[in-house]
This record gives sequence, structure tokens and C-alpha cells, in this order.
Amino acid sequence: MVKNRNENIIHQMDDLQKIITNKNVSDYEKGICNLAYWTGARLAEVVQIMIAIKAGEKEAVLVKGKGGIIYKAILKDEWLTYFESVDWDNTYINYQSIRKMIYRLEDKVGFKVSMHGFRRGIASDCRLFRIPTEMVQNLLNHANLKTTQLYQKKVSRSNDVREIYSMLENGINKNLDLDYYKKLSFQLKEENRILKIKIGGDK
Repeated sequence: MVKNRNENIIHQMDDLQKIITNKNVSDYEKGICNLAYWTGARLAEVVQIMIAIKAGEKEAVLVKGKGGIIYKAILKDEWLTYFESVDWDNTYINYQSIRKMIYRLEDKVGFKVSMHGFRRGIASDCRLFRIPTEMVQNLLNHANLKTTQLYQKKVSRSNDVREIYSMLENGINKNLDLDYYKKLSFQLKEENRILKIKIGGDK
């Protein structure tokens, strides 16, 4: 059995900061990594969100996730600033183009990069910040709470815990609508009927 090269990669807040502060990384690349971290989106979902941003969406995107689940990805103005200078007419977005971008990014930052690593990272950082697992489950759109708990087992602490804790506090308060996720946490079944629609025929 071939082991997935990305299955153990976790990009917590400190990794995201290394990418965002790297002068060799383009704003487009920074924006995609920032988006992947804060939304917790899978690669295929990041592609959908980016296509919507390219089309001019600035508030929210309906995304088809794993298992045909439709969910709403809320966009923040701070995320979109990275894409202000992008020449969209000459920017082609699909699964392969993002994967190629990741390989180029690895050469610039000097470590392996994975879109799913950002997904694991926000889950781990939320645990560090003591955000209820049920809220993280809704952020990641996991059908099973146990899956979210598996994501949160692999938590590593930054070399400067106070620094990452401060960044998390500021970032989570700004980028995650906690009232929204609290509402989901207390009304899971009802909200799932509204926000997570099972598409017939998809597995």
C-alpha cells in the first residue's frame, strides 16, 4: 500500500505565518493558503471557492463537499485582499493548477505543503484555543464527531506558545463567526437540514 505523502502534514498557525511573511511567496499563493486554513476546506473545495472568488463573489460561497454535502463558506474581506492584484483573465483555476502551485510553493518555503494540512492545522489550533469539538466539526463539515477528534489528536505546540495563542485569539475572533458555529453546535440536527443538503446519488 502506497502511503499518501500528505497524510501526516499539519499546518498550524505558525506554518501559515511562515508562508504569509515569506517575500518569495506571491499574494495569490498566500491568499489560497490563508483561505485553506481559515475555512478548513479540502483541496477540491478550495478550488470551488477560488472559482467563485474569480467570478466576483465577496460574501459567501455554496460549496459541494465530501459525500455531496452542500455547505456555506463565509468569506472575509481580509482574505480577499490577497487577490486584489491577481490578473484573473490569465489565471486558470482547477484541481491540477492548485496542486502545481503547491509544488512551487514548497520550493519557496522549504517545507512540504498540503491543503489538507491546513485543514488539520485549524482543527488542532482550535483545540489549543479550547474551542468545543462540536464547533470544529461544523467548521470542517465532518459527518462524524469522531473524525474531528482524530484530527485533533495530533496537536503540536509552537516554539513560542504565547505568540501562536495571541495570533489564534485575534484570528479566530476575526475570521471565524463563533456565534454562527455556536448556533450550529446547539442545533445540529435542525441546522444540518438547512445548511447541509444531501445530493441524491452521490457517495
